[in-house]
Amino acid sequence: MFIGDKAKIKDLKLNKKKLGNGAYEYYLTTVIEHEDIAGVYETVIPRIELPVQLRELKITGNHMPYPSMEIDLGFGLLEIWNQFGSAPYISTKIKDKTQKMTLAEIEKKLGYKIELVSEK
Repeated sequence: MFIGDKAKIKDLKLNKKKLGNGAYEYYLTTVIEHEDIAGVYETVIPRIELPVQLRELKITGNHMPYPSMEIDLGFGLLEIWNQFGSAPYISTKIKDKTQKMTLAEIEKKLGYKIELVSEK
């Protein structure tokens, strides 16, 4: 099948599948619209393999002349595009860090004894 140079992407979806070892594999599904002398077609490509390996995620960046960053998802460095000159990402804390400790562990970490009182 030859799609030609007038094709356009109508839909592009990232899929994630959990493997037996607990890791994930990623692939794309796309819908392409194209035409030839006989008509206009919609072609679905259900699986485009992505060589994503997320064992180690590498993000590099600098702040001069504008904030720019690159990310390596396993198939080379990709630029994280920044249109407006601000941070090219949005980071949101989704969970507070907690640590379970006994009274003895807290005292050991602080280096002195503490007296627990009730809140009023």
